Amino acid sequence: LKGINIRGNRLTGTIPPELGSLTHLWILDLSSNLIGGTIPLPLANLTKLISLDLRFNKINGLIPPNIGSMNRLHELGLSGNALKVQLQTHFTSWFA
Repeated sequence: LKGINIRGNRLTGTIPPELGSLTHLWILDLSSNLIGGTIPLPLANLTKLISLDLRFNKINGLIPPNIGSMNRLHELGLSGNALKVQLQTHFTSWFA
């Protein structure tokens, strides 16, 4: 399995931390749903991910700092949520 795209399906609930065990994923698109809660820390285990799209949900809280260690990530969509971030500790390696 290389990609999961379940965009726009009116999914509710939270992002299951178990998705972090799908370490061969390249694409994860959960955008345009009704997903709430926070971004689970195990998502950073998806080190082969090149696209993570969580836009337009009801996700809240802080963006986990380990998201910044996903070195292959080319696209990160988080808009349309109620997320907060501390830039100095999250994404500095991307700008080096």
